[in-house]
Amino acid sequence: ISTLNFRSNKMTINIPMLCAGEVIKLDNIYFDQGKYNIRKDAAKELDKLVKIMRKYPKMTIELRSHTDQVGKPEDNLTLSDNRAKSSASYVVSKGITKNRIVAKGFGSTILIKACTDSIPCTEADYQLNRRSEFKVLSVK
Repeated sequence: ISTLNFRSNKMTINIPMLCAGEVIKLDNIYFDQGKYNIRKDAAKELDKLVKIMRKYPKMTIELRSHTDQVGKPEDNLTLSDNRAKSSASYVVSKGITKNRIVAKGFGSTILIKACTDSIPCTEADYQLNRRSEFKVLSVK
């Protein structure tokens, strides 16, 4: 996120500038293993996205959801797609129009913490992988 600084003789104001192509992680948009319902902690973070989208009324985004690597890859892809759709539905329920959001699931294809037989994951590691983020498609 770039920042635009305005200075006057009395104060400096920093205004975040969103640019197309930026991917911004939403903090605490985590999901319970195997589920895609919006938890109360996640709703608070999605409310921040709603606020950003209201600030940029012409901005369109790709809401991206991810899973951990537990289970079959095709099941994880379906689960992440449901998570993205669930998150997008929540944002739409708060007054953002559907045509401004593309929901996309990535399954376990983009991991923050990759685990193997020799490098096991903790529950916290798995939780990091079960996340959502948004990519700015256009700001207009």
